[in-house]
Amino acid sequence: MDKEIRIDDLCLDVAKSGAAVQMVKCHHMKGNQLWEFNDKTQQLMHPSSHQCIEKPLTPGKNEPRMSKCDGSKADQRWSFHNTTIPQLDF
Repeated sequence: MDKEIRIDDLCLDVAKSGAAVQMVKCHHMKGNQLWEFNDKTQQLMHPSSHQCIEKPLTPGKNEPRMSKCDGSKADQRWSFHNTTIPQLDF
């Protein structure tokens, strides 16, 4: 599994801790574009920065931000719909 969040050839990317979350061309080298989802806490964690993606603080803003992972924060809980999981051939 790629552990990427993508739309076509654009991937969710964070260049460094505290940087903006953005969609950029997928490079398939993990790092900035690697994400891990915790089913229990519903958090989306960025292993390179050890931070979680958080919903915007200001209503009407669309830009998510990165913040220290805190399992009690509702702003860090995510659910996914219409996802495609690659099928493995053995």
